[in-house]
This record gives sequence, structure tokens and C-alpha cells, in this order.
Amino acid sequence: MNTFNITPDISPNVKLTANVVLQNFGKTPAFIDELGTKLEVRNSPVPEDYNYKMNTSSFVLFPTQSPLMGETELTISQPEFDAVKAKTKNLVFHGTTKYHDSFGRHWTTFCLQWSLNAKWFQSCREHNGADQEKYDQQTSPAQNPN
Repeated sequence: MNTFNITPDISPNVKLTANVVLQNFGKTPAFIDELGTKLEVRNSPVPEDYNYKMNTSSFVLFPTQSPLMGETELTISQPEFDAVKAKTKNLVFHGTTKYHDSFGRHWTTFCLQWSLNAKWFQSCREHNGADQEKYDQQTSPAQNPN
């Protein structure tokens, strides 16, 4: 993940659209197998095994290419906004991508939490990482013939 966008400004009863910009920093093509994102108000950390609605449309990401992807939407209600403001809940943009390249299979997770005071997103303490082994141990629904 290179960056993300959320528009418009965060306020109650306004539809927010969030998306992620993936960038291939390598020197060989990357083949995106699955991508899932979610923008939501939560009162608990994002679990590592979060069940995303995955986009399984494969595509190639060439070196230095960075398309806008993984769009998700949310309208925050006034009670949810008040809970975020009171710091009893968090506005979180998180997701995962699975891809492969000439070096093997990979996955990346990300989690960003909105800071009301700073009016920007910061990394969550959890659900940020990458690990080849976990991807190899899981079979995605698109790859499972049963």
C-alpha cells in the first residue's frame, strides 16, 4: 500500500468514500489475486482473521504502477460520530491484499485509525504487516475448487 484517500471531510451523516493506492516498488510485475477493504466504526481492534468481502478479479501491477483500488463507503451516524469523538469507538480504514510475483506469494494487511484531534489517520497498533507464510497456508475462496 502506498497511500489512501478518504473524501469528503469526516462528519456525521455524510457518505465517506475510502480507497487505497497500491504501488509496485519492485522490478518485476506483481499479480494481485485478492483485495479487500473496509471503512467502519469499531469499538475493538481489527482481528487478524477479519473476513473481508474480497475482490478476486486478478490483474497485473507493473513496476512503479500505482492504480487507485479497493473502494469502500460508509455514512457515519451522529451517535457513531459522537462515540468516535468521545473516544469510545474508532473510525478505522483497514484491508488486506494477496498477490504473487516472480519471488512467490505474499500478503499485506493495513489498518489506519482516524484521529479526531489531529484530523488525519494514523497506523493502528494491530493489523499492519506482511508475511509470505500465512498466504501460503490459506486457500482463498476463488482458489478452492470445493
